[in-house]
Amino acid sequence: MKVLSKSVNYFGILTLIWMTGVFWLTPSYASQTLPEEDGLIHLGVASCASSVCHGKTTRQKSTNVLQNEYTTWTQHDRHARAYKTLLSKDSKKMAKLLGIGAAHEAKVCLDCHTDNVSDGFRGRRFQRSDGVGCEACHGGAEKWVKTHTEPNVTHAENIASGLYPTESPAARADLCVSCHVGNEKKWATHDIMGAGHPRLSFELDTFTVIQPAHYRVDKDYIKRKEDYSGLKIWLVGQIMVADHWLSLILSERFTGEGLFPEISFYDCHACHHGMSDERKQSGLVSHPGDLRLNDAYLQIIEIIISVISPQDKASWQSNAEAFIQAGHRDKVALIQLSQTLRATLETLKPKIENGLSVSQQSDLLSKLLLLGSESRFLDYTSCEQIAMSVSVIVDALDLNSRLGRQLDGVYDALTNEDAFNPQRYKKALTTFKSAFERL
Repeated sequence: MKVLSKSVNYFGILTLIWMTGVFWLTPSYASQTLPEEDGLIHLGVASCASSVCHGKTTRQKSTNVLQNEYTTWTQHDRHARAYKTLLSKDSKKMAKLLGIGAAHEAKVCLDCHTDNVSDGFRGRRFQRSDGVGCEACHGGAEKWVKTHTEPNVTHAENIASGLYPTESPAARADLCVSCHVGNEKKWATHDIMGAGHPRLSFELDTFTVIQPAHYRVDKDYIKRKEDYSGLKIWLVGQIMVADHWLSLILSERFTGEGLFPEISFYDCHACHHGMSDERKQSGLVSHPGDLRLNDAYLQIIEIIISVISPQDKASWQSNAEAFIQAGHRDKVALIQLSQTLRATLETLKPKIENGLSVSQQSDLLSKLLLLGSESRFLDYTSCEQIAMSVSVIVDALDLNSRLGRQLDGVYDALTNEDAFNPQRYKKALTTFKSAFERL
């Protein structure tokens, strides 16, 4: 079991050209639209809540699904409380500052805090107040709700009827990043964060783990849907999130029509720190006073490349550094370099299709720890991504029982980003690194 005793609380307050082959999306899934745009009637959570469907109070062992999925969601999953968050005192204050009316009625809030399909696609039992319910992730149930329980209906047939393939790492990444990172239609802008919204943070495998699983990966599941390790989910997530973020640099979401680009693309902590704080270089390339693009994803990709495609590391590093520099002085170069970096990411996909060997995993962990100990990478956002990545690989190498205490120390150092102490984090990571090297 992954060591996340510290990270659960930590991440709770922080309120994720397709290939063939099952590792990405099979050809039949490649055109699958996100549930919010699937053009199907969303019947509502109540349509899944019956005790003969998914509403039992305990897990069932005699069926191929647990049948208590609704209960797990209502009692333990934060997505079930997403709408209620909009009724809080803080949300009301934010909405007032933004001048958007009531938060629980504003589209900019509802798009990620609910299954916000338009009126014409809401079934009789649909309630927006259900929050991020079943169909927000699994797709409108109009065509598959009756057939998905029939014994002779295949998973592929359900997908064809509109069931979203959440088991696919690529499809899951595409879905999760639409809210946890944002897309062209919905984004936590600098204005929204300025009004009080928490900074967004995301890593696909970690965010999968910290929400309670409402499925059981058994022989039946694997036969129908395949099985993917946490490491594979992490690899896919890192590449897809970096690619997604770079694609948005090319969009109007970043450039807009104003004098400034969308500032939320930049690293929050490059500006948000006490004026008396010690100034240090951080990130791929920066100088005091730089408005630095958030380069945490690019840093992790550099480490992945150094393991699976070392001949490309130098060019990636050069292009990534030039990209960050262009982010505050050269819009044309920024766009060109975004396209160049995305092209490199595309070449990585076939190289990770079969995952990583044990030696590659160990090498990856060593390089992450080396990166994390460098003074120029002691920015909070970078440290956060390194910690989540280290946790995934520790789990893949089955080292939780031997390194769990040291990993908890790393997460302890990240508990409060407003009081983040880089030296405390570096000390915790060094302690972890020493323990790993002694194994």
